[in-house]
Amino acid sequence: MLRTDRRTAHSPLERTSDRVQSWAGRILLVLLLLGLPGAVISTDAYVYHGSMHTVHVQAATRCPATAQLLQNAPSVPSQTDVETTVRVTGADRAPYVTTATVAPGSAAGTTMSVWVDTHSGAIVSAPLTATQASRGAGLIAAMVVPALSLTAFALWLALRWALNRLRFAQWDGEWERVEPQWSGRHRDCP
Repeated sequence: MLRTDRRTAHSPLERTSDRVQSWAGRILLVLLLLGLPGAVISTDAYVYHGSMHTVHVQAATRCPATAQLLQNAPSVPSQTDVETTVRVTGADRAPYVTTATVAPGSAAGTTMSVWVDTHSGAIVSAPLTATQASRGAGLIAAMVVPALSLTAFALWLALRWALNRLRFAQWDGEWERVEPQWSGRHRDCP
């Protein structure tokens, strides 16, 4: 039976714990609906700010260079990439020799574009872009929706579990009082 007005349509069988559970569910739902947009926006802003810091640091400490393979890369069919020796030129440094990860079977003399750490000279990945930072922040912010929803649901389940334990204890106490009268177990025998 659908109830149109919760305040006036109480069932005589409805317990206080039933009303507590119902109101707790409503309150959690309202808090979730009101808090979710703010949580998503603040998470996005926080992660984006941290990612943009990384973008600026990487842009300042990485520069493009050219690497030329000094020897043929080994042909290892089970691996997707292998390390081999390369000569790096550019990167605002004198040419130097280091190792780089290349495709198996790459021929000596092959040139490729790389990114170099300006402090150590190590070959590193390309710097993070602002677009990548924005997408990453959006993805993490999107994960807040299921995380908060599951947290609210877990809180409601925990409350329901606690209320059910209370209900079972009350039911056991009531049954202890009623069962002897109902079963006739304690009747005085003539």
